[in-house]
Amino acid sequence: MPGKKTRNNMYQLTDNFTLFFKNFVENSNASEDNLWINSINTPQYYTWAGNAFEIVCLIHTQEIKKALGISGIQTTTYAWSNSKTQIDLIFDRKDNVINLIEIKFSDDKFTISKDYEAKLLHKLTEFKESIKTKKAIWLILLSTYALASVNNTRAIHTNLKMDVLFE
Repeated sequence: MPGKKTRNNMYQLTDNFTLFFKNFVENSNASEDNLWINSINTPQYYTWAGNAFEIVCLIHTQEIKKALGISGIQTTTYAWSNSKTQIDLIFDRKDNVINLIEIKFSDDKFTISKDYEAKLLHKLTEFKESIKTKKAIWLILLSTYALASVNNTRAIHTNLKMDVLFE
């Protein structure tokens, strides 16, 4: 609506080339030999890779819904955050279920440590307390590769790997 002010909107850069350029070319010596090779395995690389993977997932929400078996269910799709945590992707479903999707980049099989499981449970609690819904809330992990083990996965309802994005 014209003139309507909104609050708490979150915008995200979703062009992976621009994201790459801003992270590796814009603020560096672009003529440096081995710029890319020297960036691999750095915190800057892992931050960029995590953001790029998240963008690819956001572009493929229909494939994620298909993998979850909910492609025929009407959903509202969004991200969410408060001052304590953030959730990468949410499918708020018409069938009274909310899927909270944690998107996790890893360059190998992913392990959920006790600390990471506690972080996931904290996200779940924060979301529940903030939105005060009566809907069922299911936490989904979407990672680049499969889980290394099933230990510490009580919080996870479903685990998906990146293959589902391209089916």
